[in-house]
Amino acid sequence: RSRDWDGLLIEPHPGRYRQLRQKHRKALTLRTCVRSNSSKPEKEFEDAIEGHIKVPCLWLESILNALGKNTVDLLSVDARDQEMEILKAIPLSKYSINVITVEFVEGSGSDMSVMKYLLDHGYHANHQFVNHPLHRNDMVFTRKKSS
Repeated sequence: RSRDWDGLLIEPHPGRYRQLRQKHRKALTLRTCVRSNSSKPEKEFEDAIEGHIKVPCLWLESILNALGKNTVDLLSVDARDQEMEILKAIPLSKYSINVITVEFVEGSGSDMSVMKYLLDHGYHANHQFVNHPLHRNDMVFTRKKSS
């Protein structure tokens, strides 16, 4: 709020999407999954309220283009060990993404590949938040300033 950022919250899981909507965030919300090069065009869920449903998976590039966005202030990726696939599907040179946070499950091994990938694409690791009870770590990457 203090930075006057726009928000877009993407959540494919029906129950978590309902919880997200109940928070009344000042942001657009989409019940979809973000597509990667190896994912299917839809994902299936069993939900206590809605039963068996299929949720479409969309390319982040398509979503940003539809919204007319070339700049993203903060991209937060929490995709249950699919982070690298999602990041590879985003043309990072086409968009100005200032801050990227990535959640890792402790011991997954994906943190080093994501770190190398983002370092190779003009980001530096800025901070790490560790949540021991949940065995999750969030890493914050910021885009290097052009000289």
